[in-house]
Amino acid sequence: MRIFRSRFAILLAMSLLSCATPATTGNVRFEVPRGWYTKSEGDGLAASPDPNLGLPLLSVEACERTDPACSTPCDATKVQANFFFFSTADGQFTFSQRPWADGGVDFGVIGTIPAEGGAVQVSSRVLCSDRGIVFLSLMSKGSLEQLSLLQSIVETVRWRSP
Repeated sequence: MRIFRSRFAILLAMSLLSCATPATTGNVRFEVPRGWYTKSEGDGLAASPDPNLGLPLLSVEACERTDPACSTPCDATKVQANFFFFSTADGQFTFSQRPWADGGVDFGVIGTIPAEGGAVQVSSRVLCSDRGIVFLSLMSKGSLEQLSLLQSIVETVRWRSP
C-alpha cells in the first residue's frame, strides 16, 4: 500500500507538471504547476497554489559564479552549513547527494519541522555547478509524499544561455 501511495504521489506530481508554466529567476528557467501564483522576491521567486503564497510554498533562488556572494564550494559540508542550516534544529531530516544533469551535484534534504498548528514538511535542494547555484525549497503541511513535486520541478531546471 505504501508503494502504491508513493507511486500515486509521483504520478500526481508528474501530471501537475505536464501542465506546467515556465518561470525564471536570474538566469535559471524552470517550470511550476499551471495555476500556481508566482512572485519575484529579490534574487528569487516564490510560488504557491494560494494567491497569498501560503503552503504549499515553493521558493527558488539562483546565483551565478560571477557574483562574489555565490562562491560557496560544491562541498557537502559547506552546502549543509550554508543552505541546510535549518535541518540541524528540532526537525528530523535525511540528506542526499547525487550527480545533477547539468554536470554538477544535486544536494538534498527532506524532513519535518515542528510548528504551531502541526508539523511542516520541507524538501530542499541545492543544485551546484560550475555555472552557479540554484536553491529550491518546497514546504507543505501535507504528507512527505506531496514533496515529490519538488523532484519534478528540479528536473525542469536549466541555466539559460549566457
